Amino acid sequence: MSPDGSLAATLDFEFTRIGDPLDDIAWWGWVVRYHHPPAWTWAWRSICQEADIDLDAEAPVLRALMLRELVRRVERATGATSHRDWTERLRSTLEW
Repeated sequence: MSPDGSLAATLDFEFTRIGDPLDDIAWWGWVVRYHHPPAWTWAWRSICQEADIDLDAEAPVLRALMLRELVRRVERATGATSHRDWTERLRSTLEW
């Protein structure tokens, strides 16, 4: 709450879990690369650098974390359309 009693923020804990510290940066990277490739091209290395991630050493781990999250989303998908969409996203990511 804000000092005046109004709502200051809302937190969504739906997919909260204990995970690899690189999960957040990996998922950010996937979302941006999938939906906004030009932004990913210029931002990815800078974001990793600011997060103190050695991209040359950690790139395979980041890729594995992206793929793991996509597999989770395929598994959690409800309905044929959602399952198909997440499966297609996984397939296209495997081609990167």
